Amino acid sequence: MIAYAAGTGISSNLTYFSTFITGVGGLAKSAITVLIALAVVVLFWGIVKYIWGGADDTAQAKNLMIWSVVAIAVMISIWGLVGLLQQVFLGGNAGTTPEAPGLPAMESGADVDFGTDE
Repeated sequence: MIAYAAGTGISSNLTYFSTFITGVGGLAKSAITVLIALAVVVLFWGIVKYIWGGADDTAQAKNLMIWSVVAIAVMISIWGLVGLLQQVFLGGNAGTTPEAPGLPAMESGADVDFGTDE
């Protein structure tokens, strides 16, 4: 015979599991944002090395730029694939895309102060 203490059981375990999955999803979203930003920084670093580098640096800079563009293309392709799989298996409106990772949404009509004085 199995006895459960008060407040435990299958529903309680599902709540913990749901909280864990939500936390992992938030961590993955942050990691993806950092990886995309890092790939863009590496691309620009390759451009800088190509422009101001010597003869030896140009070959390395070309290689750096090629691999950073490949990394960005792979990450964006996977993002699109996730959106397609969400539509196919979870349903949804046609033409929707997954939320961009880590980009804050602005409320419509929100006042933004850019520090300019008039």
